[in-house]
Amino acid sequence: RFIIAPHEVNPQRVKQLLKLFPTAILLSNPIMDGHHNVLIVDSIGKLALLYRYADICYIGGGFGVSVHNVLEAAVYGKPLIYGPRYSKSKEAVELIQKGAAICINNAEDFKKTLLTYENTNSYQNACNVAFEYVNIRAGGTLDVINRLKKDEIF
Repeated sequence: RFIIAPHEVNPQRVKQLLKLFPTAILLSNPIMDGHHNVLIVDSIGKLALLYRYADICYIGGGFGVSVHNVLEAAVYGKPLIYGPRYSKSKEAVELIQKGAAICINNAEDFKKTLLTYENTNSYQNACNVAFEYVNIRAGGTLDVINRLKKDEIF
């Protein structure tokens, strides 16, 4: 099953996706009149909340300018997959180094990665690493504010 959240949410893009996935349903109109394997997110601001329902998260942007926000999915302890343009994101680099994410370069890599995650140990390890990565950094903003207050900057 797939949740597809296009970067550009407009009627033309949604129409293109419905042609590619004719049995898909739209988040704005989730009428279940049969078996649906694809949900198309046709509204802005929902993706970060939907990652919790995924088993594996493909993060877009890695074949464009730069990968999008990887922490939105990692916070739910999900293994991440993204394209090769991730070096501008410190978190994306670190998640790959730690084993919570895998970089793909093409469809064959994507397929191999999905097969890798069929191994329960590989999958669970990536989940744990992603979850720990985010939780270790939780509260970072509060730490900065406390330091600024201590130094009488804030």
